[in-house]
Amino acid sequence: MSKKGQETAALIYEAVLPAGIKSFSMCSTRLRITLNDYSKIEVSKIAGFPGVINALVADDHLQVVMGVGDVVDVYSEFKKIAG
Repeated sequence: MSKKGQETAALIYEAVLPAGIKSFSMCSTRLRITLNDYSKIEVSKIAGFPGVINALVADDHLQVVMGVGDVVDVYSEFKKIAG
């Protein structure tokens, strides 16, 4: 696990925790997080985290866009944190 992956996962977790995490998954370039209340997150702040290319809410998910290798590292660490 890369240090950047650990740091980014922790930052994302802290940013979305107040919104209530329903579920999360990943695809080849995105960490997808379903939340209870999207009004409680700052998407632009998440977009500025290390390794994050963009962040947006679409299809009832927060989609955190990253590079292929980065998303695997971040998802693995996020899974440990969010359980």
